[in-house]
Amino acid sequence: MTSDNKNIDLQLNINEHGVSHKLIKKTSNKLLVFFSGTDKKDGRFDFWKSADELPYNILLINNGKNEWYQDSIPGFSSSISETIEKIKYISEKLGCDEIITIGVSMGGYAASLFGALLDCRVLAFSFDTVLKYPLSRSAKRIPKKTKIIYKNLRPIIKNSKCRITALSGEMDFPDLLSLSRISDLKNVKAYSVRGVTHGVGRFIDKRYGIPNIITFFVENNTLPEIKEINNLCHNKILSKNIFLSYQAFVNKDFSTAQSLIREALLAEPLLEPAIFISALVNMELKNYTLAVEQFAFIVGISPHFTTAKYNLAKSLRMSKKYDQAIQHFYEYISLMPSSAGSYYNLSLIYERKGLLEDAKKMAQMAYSLSPESETYKKRYDTYFS
Repeated sequence: MTSDNKNIDLQLNINEHGVSHKLIKKTSNKLLVFFSGTDKKDGRFDFWKSADELPYNILLINNGKNEWYQDSIPGFSSSISETIEKIKYISEKLGCDEIITIGVSMGGYAASLFGALLDCRVLAFSFDTVLKYPLSRSAKRIPKKTKIIYKNLRPIIKNSKCRITALSGEMDFPDLLSLSRISDLKNVKAYSVRGVTHGVGRFIDKRYGIPNIITFFVENNTLPEIKEINNLCHNKILSKNIFLSYQAFVNKDFSTAQSLIREALLAEPLLEPAIFISALVNMELKNYTLAVEQFAFIVGISPHFTTAKYNLAKSLRMSKKYDQAIQHFYEYISLMPSSAGSYYNLSLIYERKGLLEDAKKMAQMAYSLSPESETYKKRYDTYFS
């Protein structure tokens, strides 16, 4: 037995919980390896609440430094290859005959990477398939000094015996493009989810229960019915078009954004992401009435898409439809009680209506929820300075 294996024995028998890993042993022939997303360190993990509900051996892993698992896992391994060997050895030690990797966001990238390198089954949510691509989370979050070992997952997945089931939200445009890059591979089952942004895992947990979804997947190698699932990610042209229109919007190139949106809507007149981006553009161009119509369409067709609800309320305020705006802001608050922006907007509305006590109360709520905001502080000071 090598020295590495002796170290693993110590972890299995004595130290099963470190700053970047936690082993939960069950009576099972399967080992589920959960890779955490960003900002998880010092013994914090994604999926840890779900782990106790699952009847399988569980290995929770985090990367600590937001390096997209390109090197070591603190306290667990010193390299990607050592991570693979330790996962294999733990599986063998527990008498497992299958390893399944699971993850969300940065953890979804890791689940796909290590799943491909281990030739195993994968369940991954909302992840970058190309690191440091414009507007991607890895481009925003990965430390500049990080050496990228595996930049593009497609060739790794294509040349692997792994079987990946992947989901991304259609209203997260970098994620949609990312998933479309691998949607045609024979060993990938790709699903885009209507009316959802980056938080596909949270959405599915709230609607269907992540433990239920994972158990069904492990036992049946497929997903149960998820009503919001769609196939937009399989249309590479539209997925790229939507991303480029959003990129143009972010860069304030509204003419290009509108041109790309028109192309997309000619191909698919009811394409929700294109209509949503068009509404965002119209808000910036102060075409508030048209924005109201577009946001209302999105809210009607994807009522679970809360971001559209907020934007509908805001566009109604900008259109001076104050009573309707109040109604929709309160509906949004019922779903998102910590929405400082909603209270701020309500303060503005009540002030316009001459209801100064209500405006004061809403300003106080907005500032209490987000005291770091200069905008909310300025409004608070209007009434309390």
